[in-house]
Amino acid sequence: MTVFRWRYIPCEYCGEAVDRSRPEAHQCVPERVADVQMSALAAEIAAFDASYLAFLDSRRGRFQQWLAARELRGLA
Repeated sequence: MTVFRWRYIPCEYCGEAVDRSRPEAHQCVPERVADVQMSALAAEIAAFDASYLAFLDSRRGRFQQWLAARELRGLA
């Protein structure tokens, strides 16, 4: 029984297809690495946004907004 092996494998850092026989020839592009990392964090980022908006809608959050606006007016 022969197991088929792909010639290319995805780079674990940037996701680019890397020739299995020459992995040392590959160099990650920093922008692509950042894109992969941001994609992995998409759910966490969305959850943060939702929790931040909920905080701003709370009593404490409204007070923090008022306090920040007051401090900014004092600087002007």
